[in-house]
Amino acid sequence: MRFMHLLTFLFILSSCTILTKEECESIDWVQKGSKDALEGRTKDEFQDYQMACSENGVKISKRSYYKGFIQGLRKFCTYESGYQFGLQDRYYRSTCPPKAGKKFLRGYNQGIKEAELQEREEELNRREQELQEESEDS
Repeated sequence: MRFMHLLTFLFILSSCTILTKEECESIDWVQKGSKDALEGRTKDEFQDYQMACSENGVKISKRSYYKGFIQGLRKFCTYESGYQFGLQDRYYRSTCPPKAGKKFLRGYNQGIKEAELQEREEELNRREQELQEESEDS
């Protein structure tokens, strides 16, 4: 379980943002900010977009991106969203502000616990199946 968190973190570190000039010009940056927040990303993603787009000669709106990001956080930083995020065993990068973050973390921790229980149950079922197959072969 924690291994998956490490892999996710390493993937995030190794990923780079590649955007074409056309993408930079056509992206709705309010919508992109909202989408990033809803996916649990940090607002620091904007710096990657800004760098990629500036390499293509396109200036993008930080204000628009952050406006969308804040809108997305309002939907993301809830107990239910945290629960679903934890249940999917996704890595949380502390994107929520403190007050909303507490609600999110309560849900997230509950989701993580349930994900671990489901994983254990699946392992027990696999082990039971293996034992049944072994006893049938004997």
